[in-house]
Amino acid sequence: MGSSNLKTVLKGCSLFNKLHETDLDMLIHFGKIHAFAQGETIYKKGANAQGMFGVIISGRVGVIAKNGQIIRGMGRGEVLGEIGVTSLQHKRTLTVSAITPIELLEWNVHDIKKVVPHLMQKLKNLAWKNISNYMDS
Repeated sequence: MGSSNLKTVLKGCSLFNKLHETDLDMLIHFGKIHAFAQGETIYKKGANAQGMFGVIISGRVGVIAKNGQIIRGMGRGEVLGEIGVTSLQHKRTLTVSAITPIELLEWNVHDIKKVVPHLMQKLKNLAWKNISNYMDS
């Protein structure tokens, strides 16, 4: 996917939509695109987050509850892994699997701290907002 298409996806995401063009360019430069097949696990509950989070570029994922049911579907422009990279435990809080083949633009949070440090507070705010939705899952 070209950088202009990646910028379009990032601009459609609430985490990135107010960033300056140079910040978006830096994010694209430091991000890595990963493809996942349908049914593949992207993040597993309890695993170390290893500082990685991302935004869905294409496809759909399911957030999986303890009982194996999908409790939330997510798609293009939505952020994955923000809780694990901002929590003190650095652990994944839920399992996320690909419902369809997906592409995920992923970053190491340490790169974000260096190249777009003002994004960290927004990432933490998003994590706090989302964690309340998953407390019993």
